[in-house]
Amino acid sequence: MWNAHKRTLTPWLSADGLTWKAGTRFDLSIWAASFKEYDSEKWSDHDECAVVLDNFQEDLGSLLLVDHVVCSDGKCGFSSMTPVTTWISPDGLSWTVATVPSTVNPILISGGSSGFIALGSAGSTATVWTSPDGRTWTQGALPAEALAAGAHVSDPVSFADGFVLPGVVRLKSGHRDVSDGCPGDVTDLS
Repeated sequence: MWNAHKRTLTPWLSADGLTWKAGTRFDLSIWAASFKEYDSEKWSDHDECAVVLDNFQEDLGSLLLVDHVVCSDGKCGFSSMTPVTTWISPDGLSWTVATVPSTVNPILISGGSSGFIALGSAGSTATVWTSPDGRTWTQGALPAEALAAGAHVSDPVSFADGFVLPGVVRLKSGHRDVSDGCPGDVTDLS
């Protein structure tokens, strides 16, 4: 639970949804510089900040949470105020900052009984990263077809038998391209 005035974030855990237990407050010192910069502005108001949950995943022994704080700019709306941060917990009650490689997109991490998987890069080459526990990460490789021109890979998934890597390979010969250049377009494979 986020207390915007005090800038505290406290997890709550329940086994049945009826009774709840408060956990240990998150150590938000990682965001201290961002809070200090925000507070230096004349229009700052602690109550105008909110925590945004970017991703929440689990594997067999860990919970992984990705979030950041947005605050009112005092004029037209909200803007990002803190960096996106990845947290890990063994029990949902105590959380620490997770060390995820900088080439991993934490918003695209998927958790399941095989561990965690995420898209990332190695230099200029797209790749996947896997982790058995959310703490240690190993660079993997994408299939050659996923690296071909016109290919697009997204949202890998972890499940009991391993990992699934959905994607699209745009075919040109003998197929009509029905895209208009907009995100989410598909190719007519009829």
